[in-house]
Amino acid sequence: MKTRWAIARFSAILAVLIVATPSTAQKTAGRIFDIAVRDSATGYAVESATIKWGQIGPSIPESLPNSGVTDESGLLRLKASAGHYAFEISAPGYQQMRTHFEITPGGHQAATVNLDPVAEPLEVREDVASSESHPESQIIRGYVADSVSHKPLAGVRLRLQRSGSETATNERGYFKLIEGTNSPERPVSPVADLPETDTLVAKALGYKTYVLSHMILVRGGDSTFQIDMEKGMGSTASSTN
Repeated sequence: MKTRWAIARFSAILAVLIVATPSTAQKTAGRIFDIAVRDSATGYAVESATIKWGQIGPSIPESLPNSGVTDESGLLRLKASAGHYAFEISAPGYQQMRTHFEITPGGHQAATVNLDPVAEPLEVREDVASSESHPESQIIRGYVADSVSHKPLAGVRLRLQRSGSETATNERGYFKLIEGTNSPERPVSPVADLPETDTLVAKALGYKTYVLSHMILVRGGDSTFQIDMEKGMGSTASSTN
């Protein structure tokens, strides 16, 4: 059994968040609308993505009159009046996406768009994953990024608490852990029908410790996670439940 794209980051592919309420005067001005573009496979920022948009009237316009380019953090900030807008997002090496958003009478809204790469990253390609799989082991792999820049983080230490398996991210922010089923520190669950679980802990200098609990382990499984690390002290907790 394989879990090909288990995502540790729980955010919708296209999510709109209202973060401010404007005054009456502000309602007559342009609304700030932030669009963040991410790689759907890694969660990393897609820099220099082209975003086109136009307001939808009785029908969707064939040509979108406005355009902009994302910055190094994959973000484009635009101003638009309230209404229903069509968007087209494209970038070299990615499949083009068309979508639409409702810009409401309000101050500041934000949306995140995940673009699918034309080719999967080498580390998670089907042929590579198949060559690494083992019927008695669970592979846990993924990508670690800074939560603000959404750039890959190298040298992040990751550890499975129960089994003790450890590794560190490479220059691409990629990591891979192999969880063997014969670990003496990982006893078989007393309830046969319930899968075993473990807790993944990620640590990096200058960042909060990231803790992902209730991670389901399946023999022969292969799970991929996207982890965002926040700068600061303390810890952040997440769960696959």
